[in-house]
Amino acid sequence: MLGLGLAQFGSPREAKDNIVRGVALGETLKNPSSLTFACMNAMTAYQIMGDLGAVSRLAQRMMEVADKFNLPPQRSIAAFMSGWLSACGDDLAGGLQVMETEFPRVSIMGPLPPFYAGLLASIRLEAARILIDSRASTLTEIAHVTGFGSELSLRRAYLRAFGALPSNARHRDRDGRKNAASPPT
Repeated sequence: MLGLGLAQFGSPREAKDNIVRGVALGETLKNPSSLTFACMNAMTAYQIMGDLGAVSRLAQRMMEVADKFNLPPQRSIAAFMSGWLSACGDDLAGGLQVMETEFPRVSIMGPLPPFYAGLLASIRLEAARILIDSRASTLTEIAHVTGFGSELSLRRAYLRAFGALPSNARHRDRDGRKNAASPPT
């Protein structure tokens, strides 16, 4: 837990030292719940610090322990984080699908529901932004496939995240200039 707190307060070197000790203690205790708890806290800390490789290793380890000892809650958390990694990597759609599938479970049993909700929201917004930029679908369709539920919810979230409405983004080219075909503002 100390490693997670240090990561949140911007002390990555101290955080990593404490994380390594915490996971090692979890391994030494030979208690699957203790080990998965240490892995979960470590994954969260490394996610905050931006170390995706460490998040990946810990998610895999947590998944192994959860499968071996039949720990469905811990498996859901590991799967959610693996989905987040995929979405951040080269499989946005697949990762988002895993996150959407696991979110109902992790949001009620995981210790950090707002953290998981934030990760899911950031991936939904990134998927929506890509689809909006592609101009291949309507905003209603994009809202549906990215999990916003309605066009209004998408518009509000997009405005909060990017400071502009999705329709404004569609009227700009990749360099941020108005498109010739854009209506006057």
